Amino acid sequence: MTFSFKKLAVAVAAVAAVSLAGAGQARAGIFLRLTDGVTTQTFFSAANTATFNTSIDNYGAVTVGADTNAPGGAVGLLTTTLVATANATGVTRDLTLEAEVVNSNNINDLTRFTSPTAPTLFLTSTVTNTGGGNNPNDRSQFTSVALGAFPGSVAIASTVAAIPGTSSNGPIPFGDGTGYYLVNQIVLDAVTAGSPTISVVGQSLVSAVVPEPGTMAAALTGLLFVGGLGLRRRSK
Repeated sequence: MTFSFKKLAVAVAAVAAVSLAGAGQARAGIFLRLTDGVTTQTFFSAANTATFNTSIDNYGAVTVGADTNAPGGAVGLLTTTLVATANATGVTRDLTLEAEVVNSNNINDLTRFTSPTAPTLFLTSTVTNTGGGNNPNDRSQFTSVALGAFPGSVAIASTVAAIPGTSSNGPIPFGDGTGYYLVNQIVLDAVTAGSPTISVVGQSLVSAVVPEPGTMAAALTGLLFVGGLGLRRRSK
């Protein structure tokens, strides 16, 4: 499995630098970047929710999506979904999907979450995988990145889950009291050609207090709209 922490950190830092220098704010949009390590596709929605259908590498059917409640509420949320089905034959590569909450009129300007706001905030990362062939080696990794607006306190919460399965990491403290930005990344192992579809749903949750398990469960309710699908990783 390819976990591109370095590339993700560099990308987030670059976009955050533009955001901090940007003037004004617009309503939230969603920017998605999908790559198999050779080909990269990008998608943009000027709304706070996005869903796109595509194909890449040897995956004949891929759906990518994200939604957010930016500029926030009692908690700040960014949920990202990757659903992939491999073709009947041929070798497949790993898939990496990155999602950024951006200003609707400028994809190079991250949208600042303004709620909740506190000197210390807490980031929790949760991934739920459905489908798959019950192979214990099937897994995905989900990474949440939260950046304080200024001077830039950063939290990274990464978690790995089997397919099917669920895993969480956090809460991790961060923040500077002036708002924050959210970026997600899903990495899905290459899958066996002709295997069932797999669904990966990852969520970043930011709260002003350490979240109770019930709060996290409530935030996830209704978000697994692609549940019941499955996929299988390439046999080792």
